[in-house]
Amino acid sequence: MAKKENTMCYNEITERFEKMETKITQIKDGIRELKERIHQMREPADAEEECLDEIEADVAALEAIHDICIESLFEIEPKGEA
Repeated sequence: MAKKENTMCYNEITERFEKMETKITQIKDGIRELKERIHQMREPADAEEECLDEIEADVAALEAIHDICIESLFEIEPKGEA
C-alpha cells in the first residue's frame, strides 16, 4: 500500500513540475517577445519619431511583468511531503 501511495505522490510531484516548467517557458517566451518589441522600438524608425517617455514606460512595464511572473512562481504551494 505504501508503494502505491509513494507512486501517486511522485506522479503528483512530476505533474506539478511539468506544469511549472510549462509556465516558466510561457513566461520566458513572453519576456523574450517584450524584449524584442522594446529593441525594435529603440531602433530608429524611418518615418516615426521616437518618444523616450513611451520607451521608458515599456521598459518599466517589462520589469513589472518580470517581477510579477517571478513572484507568482514563488507563490506555488508544493503538494505532498516533498
